[in-house]
Amino acid sequence: MCRLDEEAVSVFSVCNFKIVKKREHYIEFRSESGQYWCVYMEDEKVALLLHRHHCNDKYHVHYVFDDPVKAITEILQHERYLKKRNAQKDKLLGKRKLELVF
Repeated sequence: MCRLDEEAVSVFSVCNFKIVKKREHYIEFRSESGQYWCVYMEDEKVALLLHRHHCNDKYHVHYVFDDPVKAITEILQHERYLKKRNAQKDKLLGKRKLELVF
């Protein structure tokens, strides 16, 4: 494990992410969509971006970076994708619930 520097922590703080937990080697937060993210410093050259959809889900590795600050771009891109997907779904389905039969 490696220390997560204060520059990286400050970047996550200004991005409207709700910080859930902060330790020396990782920061865990919730994005505007309500999904959970964790930037975990594996060592000096490897930062893992972990992701889970809900509070009780387990984390999975979403991406691997050489700089923890680069994770911001990936998270914001994911947030844009969710907004676009949800808008399309609402446009086509409205409040209708899908009933899939296999």
